[in-house]
Amino acid sequence: MQPLNIYRLNNRGDDRGRAYAIPKKSLDFVNPITEMHYVTMVPGAIRGNHFHENRRELVVLNYESDWELSWQTSNKDEIKSEQFTGQGTIVIEIQSKVIHAFKNTGTGLLHLFCYSNHQGQPDDPDTVRKIILA
Repeated sequence: MQPLNIYRLNNRGDDRGRAYAIPKKSLDFVNPITEMHYVTMVPGAIRGNHFHENRRELVVLNYESDWELSWQTSNKDEIKSEQFTGQGTIVIEIQSKVIHAFKNTGTGLLHLFCYSNHQGQPDDPDTVRKIILA
């Protein structure tokens, strides 16, 4: 399994608006889901710049403008980045210990739905800060 997988979802909507289905394999990646949070990002904002010791994370990111994803599989590896433009929805599967960060480089809000499968106790300090995107 790759340290980080990115899937562009197809818009299955109609004249009422857009609609996207999250693939079952991505839901299985974080099974059982034990934590979910929804966040937005204003233009210029950065989120992430961390990794999780024990949990895998699934991020569903809806965008209407430009943004950047950066990740690093270990402190010794090079930082990889991918730029996104336009509008759409992306699913990102992130293995534990993979450093990841998101930056809103566009003019609109980004919407992130983040699911994880924390494997320790709920109060365990699982998130470790590591700046890779500024």
